Amino acid sequence: MNNDPLLIRLLAIEKLTKHERTLADWFENSYPHMAFSNLEEISATNGVSKATVTRFVRRLGYEDFRAFSRALKEEVAQNFDSPVERSVSGRKRRIGAHPGDLLREHLTLGKLDLQRTLDQADDETFATVSRLVSNPERRLFLMSVATGRMLLGYFYLLTKYRRPNVCLLAGTDHLAHEMLDAEPSSVLLVTNFDRFPTSVLAVMKHFFELGAETILLTNRRSNPLLRYARHSLFIHSESETVFKSRCAMLVMLESLVAGMGSASREKDDDNRLNAMEALFRKLDIYLQKEGASSSRGRGFRKNGPARSEHGEVEEQHGKHPADAGDQREPNDFER
Repeated sequence: MNNDPLLIRLLAIEKLTKHERTLADWFENSYPHMAFSNLEEISATNGVSKATVTRFVRRLGYEDFRAFSRALKEEVAQNFDSPVERSVSGRKRRIGAHPGDLLREHLTLGKLDLQRTLDQADDETFATVSRLVSNPERRLFLMSVATGRMLLGYFYLLTKYRRPNVCLLAGTDHLAHEMLDAEPSSVLLVTNFDRFPTSVLAVMKHFFELGAETILLTNRRSNPLLRYARHSLFIHSESETVFKSRCAMLVMLESLVAGMGSASREKDDDNRLNAMEALFRKLDIYLQKEGASSSRGRGFRKNGPARSEHGEVEEQHGKHPADAGDQREPNDFER
């Protein structure tokens, strides 16, 4: 029995008749509201007979219109839930629960999400997506909102180790400025979790119509964004907690970074990694290890004169720092 959501079924069907194309377009454009339309309303709205509507839903894999309507309402209820609804439904279960029990519950649910994501993983699609996001000759755009944008920001930082020409799209007021450089050879990677932002839908539509490669990473198989996705990766997040776990989303993004490493040329990869580390040292951003042969008392320090375990300035290359013109005040790490 076909358990795929409506939009997946619509994408899979080929060679539509004129009336079927009319219905398919209306289903896509009216989703999810059309779930509450009856047979007569759909027939009248699209200018086709009720028999045509019934034949079309059967072609989509439903037994009849009644089965189609029932399945669609259940699908919408499952895929358009909100934290508020989950909070109300799970309130009694959480009241009085021991924090340790909640910890184990969340970790167990996260483990289950990862296992289910692994079980449904599409290796071929993942390999294709990895090649697309790795190609430095294609400008890569990243798009998400809310918590998804935070995770995509993390992914953005890691991709900078692997390749140039990456743009993390900002808020709505800056979208037009940043999308101006998009072209048919560009790649758009979108992450989508639970809800379906209209701004993301508009961006995906623009890139899709431009002829660019569009990639959707989501936990919702019943998803209006799918119509503008040339490639789709799915994760699981099935918990009934107020805020669902994003752990599978995070691991999938980290897997893409690993895939980028395997797809890139080793020399180019090493050059970017070394250049990044050189910038860290030049900008004096992180504590630096003095060397594998450091003697006891050296350990880690920021750039500047080395000090002994008692705080005295040690000589470097036979000269005292003062002799080399280093008159600056020691920073907090050197005091």
